[in-house]
Amino acid sequence: MQLSIVLLISCFFPILIRCQCENDWFGSNCTQINRCQTNTCPDGFICQTIDENYQECLAIGTFEGNSSFIHTQINTNQMQTDEITFRLRANQQTEHLFTIQNRNTSTNLSVYLAQDQFRIRLKNDEFFIELDNQTYDQWTTYNFQWLNQSIFIFNNQTMNSTIENIFLPNTQIEIRLGNGFRGCLEYFLLGSNVYIPFYNQTNVEIENIQINNCTFDDLCRNVGCKHGQCIEAFDRGICQCQRGWEGDLCEKNIDECQRENNCSKEHSQCIDHLDGYYTCQCQQGFTGQFCETNFDECASNPCANGGLCIDLVNGYMCNCTNNYISSHCSISLDETCFGRRNTCQHNGTCLLTSPNLYVDQPKTECQCRDGYSGEQCQFDACSNYTCQNNGTCQRLPNGKAKCLCTNEWQGNQCEDDIDECLIRKKICLNNGKCVNQRGGYECHCQEYYLGARCEREHVCLKTKPCLNQGHCRTDGETYYCECSTNYTGLHCEYSTCESIPCENNGTCQPNSSKGFTCNCTNTGYDGERCEMELNECLSNPCQNNATCIDQINGYICTCPRSFMGYNCDEKKFLAVLGFSYHYVIWPGVAVILLLIIILLSILISRIRESRRSRGTYRPALNENGQSSRVEFSMILKPPPEERLI
Repeated sequence: MQLSIVLLISCFFPILIRCQCENDWFGSNCTQINRCQTNTCPDGFICQTIDENYQECLAIGTFEGNSSFIHTQINTNQMQTDEITFRLRANQQTEHLFTIQNRNTSTNLSVYLAQDQFRIRLKNDEFFIELDNQTYDQWTTYNFQWLNQSIFIFNNQTMNSTIENIFLPNTQIEIRLGNGFRGCLEYFLLGSNVYIPFYNQTNVEIENIQINNCTFDDLCRNVGCKHGQCIEAFDRGICQCQRGWEGDLCEKNIDECQRENNCSKEHSQCIDHLDGYYTCQCQQGFTGQFCETNFDECASNPCANGGLCIDLVNGYMCNCTNNYISSHCSISLDETCFGRRNTCQHNGTCLLTSPNLYVDQPKTECQCRDGYSGEQCQFDACSNYTCQNNGTCQRLPNGKAKCLCTNEWQGNQCEDDIDECLIRKKICLNNGKCVNQRGGYECHCQEYYLGARCEREHVCLKTKPCLNQGHCRTDGETYYCECSTNYTGLHCEYSTCESIPCENNGTCQPNSSKGFTCNCTNTGYDGERCEMELNECLSNPCQNNATCIDQINGYICTCPRSFMGYNCDEKKFLAVLGFSYHYVIWPGVAVILLLIIILLSILISRIRESRRSRGTYRPALNENGQSSRVEFSMILKPPPEERLI
């Protein structure tokens, strides 16, 4: 009785009954081996109870780049929720983290480490998730979650991008971890209950995954620090540099001059030294640790003719007055072409050939325009030339000149005519004839060509406006068409009556606007050339359901039995009386048959009578007692004089 009550309660209220398992058993019904009690996990793994029906061996997996990966498959029905959770530690890098593929739909989700963000690729779409000041180099938990198959949540934050859920019900999922990144995973969880194992088992392929609590061996073995000491830092060895050195291997000297230094920027040059220090090299006229002190060179009053001395860095400058120049104001400006006595003529330009007017020996010179020469550009080369026939004198560099002739003349002074027809081959185009003229030439063009060089085609040749073998004749820039006998019009576009254009006996009549007009009256045809036959049946001329048959220039009506006439518009005589043909035909046929029977009877009687008159033997019976009818003519031919009775 008590057992029945317990069974009844366990069936209807299972939550009220919980099994207390022995140490070696596990699960809601105590049917699974307690792995955490029997310690069946591989070395380095710790058994943890995930829920009342699931235990897993967990450990931190160390991935060492492209050579480290985990490859496995699961069914989505094992997952309780559509999410991915993993705990990661890695330095900043741009490498593959994991790829999940739905083998039923071939949908891929790939996640990459991209410096300080995740790069996510789904099908052909790609986007990035910023980590908001998070980094990989410390242990951090990340969560990807889907709601309603399309809403994507990252670390409890709904993302703007829509990512299709690949965890469809009852589908096969293929997972590949690593094969790119360098770092550690504490766990990789699908849903809330399926951990990806970091050890070999059925349907799991593992390559070069170290279980060593996220440590990397011999990090400083291949790190050659030049001016520093290697120290281990998570997954790599880094160089701690001595003073004055930097770089990944402490191979770069720090240039303290490029950084903050106290040397005077205007009066010194910073000199960098190894081991982290610098010195200041002063310019002349300055002294001090940082070249901050200046000498006064104006103390000796070096400027003449009332010039004002201005102290400079390592020197001085004289500000001259009263039209004096040179470094000490000792030379008058009038001694140069800038002054009033030696100015440049003919718009020549005075140039300073020394660095400036305030050097020890300032120098100037006149730069003459083309065709002019002399110390002050006073000589004009064109004064020696008289150019003829509209030639112009062209001034050349270096004080020279020449006559610039027009295209028709040549010679030093343009005095000789040029025979263009001889010099310029094919000056006249399109077989035009060149005739030389004094100071020019003239082209005599072939028919249908125009222009100074016969370069333009006449409209007769270019567009051939005359039709129907008409001849195009030129009239200056215009033309006219000479038409053949059978055509007329401005472009011979209209036929004339001479071409016999009218068909089917149509009458051609001349027409000044379009050449001709065809009169198709009484021909049975229509159209511009009487080429289309008229269908007289279209007007329905046949009456009383008669059939109309079209004819050339007419029609024929096939009338019903009761009608006649050209248009079947007249009733026949008997039809007018209402008399039927049946009343005539069948009695007539009966009379004819009767007459035939009577004639046949008379003919048979005559034949019989004729046979009796020719003598036929008719005994009553023959020898056998049978009636017999034998004609003597077939047995015996009697003598002509005997007659049988």
